[in-house]
Amino acid sequence: VPRKANVLVIDDEALVRDVLCRMLEDIGFAAIGVADGNAGVELAKCSVPPVDIAIVDLTMPGKSGREVIAELRQVRPDLPVVLCSGYDRDRVATQGAAGFLRKPFRFENLEEVLTQVLAR
Repeated sequence: VPRKANVLVIDDEALVRDVLCRMLEDIGFAAIGVADGNAGVELAKCSVPPVDIAIVDLTMPGKSGREVIAELRQVRPDLPVVLCSGYDRDRVATQGAAGFLRKPFRFENLEEVLTQVLAR
């Protein structure tokens, strides 16, 4: 049995984070959610089994999604990152990100983006 991909969810909103983690588990991924960029970067650095992909909210207090992506690039240059935002115009902020997920999204959108990103 192949190991399920581990998805790290970094979002400051507990409800969004919990729902996203449940959706990921429902479509066959292992998910771990954290509330801020610092915790996410630490987890990406040292989690066992390793994180395979990260979904990062763009707008968070403290560190923005852009800053979190830059830090993730430093500790795990190989880690695919999907940027998540409620605004389509934020697609332009996806430099350094492997994909973009617009909130609100459906199971199909989530699965499609993750499949594309993990196939690279």
